[in-house]
Amino acid sequence: MHPEVLARLYRRILPRLPILVALAFGLYSLALLAYTVNSWRYMKQDADRFLVADSTRRDSALGDLADADKLVASQSTNRERAALGLKLAEAGFREGVNTEVEVFDARQALSRSQALHYQAVFAHLMARLSLERATGALALQPKESNP
Repeated sequence: MHPEVLARLYRRILPRLPILVALAFGLYSLALLAYTVNSWRYMKQDADRFLVADSTRRDSALGDLADADKLVASQSTNRERAALGLKLAEAGFREGVNTEVEVFDARQALSRSQALHYQAVFAHLMARLSLERATGALALQPKESNP
């Protein structure tokens, strides 16, 4: 370019240069603010999704624990009744009213009720662990390797 044209161009631009720089920085600040607000919205949505999922897990674990409590109580009652039934069957056998088959059936019913009671206790323990994991009281520890 010709030196006179450059000199004329500089004389026109130089007085307006601070305004142009301020305008450019202002536009950059607005773009940065819009990006920050958008990022904040995404982070908030992720946090909301996490809190809803965490609340759902906790509610589910509480329901499972309540169901397990009822199951343990029910199976405990069934076990007590089966033990009483066995005592009655044995007493009836001693008196000659019941046969060995009835005593055997009563023993089998007691064994089955005991097994179901132990399964209910196990389900209760698993429900409690699930609740502790959902509330953060139980942190899963990685397995340590032994060299």
